Amino acid sequence: EHLSDQHNMAFVALLFAPAVATAAGRQVATFDFGWRHRLGLHAEGPPTVNPWPLPNNTSPGNSPPEAAPTYADGTWDQVVLPHDGLVATGPSNISCPSGCSGRSYIPRSVMWYRKTFQLPPSWAEELADNRSGLDTTSIWLEFDGVFRATSIYLNGEVLAQNAQGYLGFQVPLTSGRARSLLRATESNVLALFVDPDTGAGFSPSRRSGWWYEGGGIY
Repeated sequence: EHLSDQHNMAFVALLFAPAVATAAGRQVATFDFGWRHRLGLHAEGPPTVNPWPLPNNTSPGNSPPEAAPTYADGTWDQVVLPHDGLVATGPSNISCPSGCSGRSYIPRSVMWYRKTFQLPPSWAEELADNRSGLDTTSIWLEFDGVFRATSIYLNGEVLAQNAQGYLGFQVPLTSGRARSLLRATESNVLALFVDPDTGAGFSPSRRSGWWYEGGGIY
């Protein structure tokens, strides 16, 4: 399939996006399917302890093992976007004796998402031309939103961070550091670390809001 004159392309994580959609000058492929998910920073915490365990430092760093292409995520849950990683655990009056956020009795936790993907062949060909000096192709990720503080990794290296849980955002894959990390003809691994509460400065019973804010990709 030929690209239009503008030669702009995007991977998009959107609600109800079709598998492949073509608009003027733009090709779109949904990223809603094929994700793996796990709660916890470097180990999943049990949902039935009091209080719910939170790491002293919720920063995964620039090259955490969970973001590496070789990391074994076969035991992680298989999920489809949109996804709330906190609701999936269910309520617990053991780990949330005072109700937690919004009196939902749903424990708060940091979490990971991973997805392995390959570029469509036509995109890979355009990307090869792009790296030969013909800057006619742009590939980027577009999210409707991720709640809340998010670090985005490509093939083990951090690409971007976003702290606005109620706003959509884009992550370029053919400019800056991503340009050298994106594999045109091999598998790529995208990893997202999500902290619903933007760090460790909140008490387990209150966290960041007095209503249930959720946590995940939507």
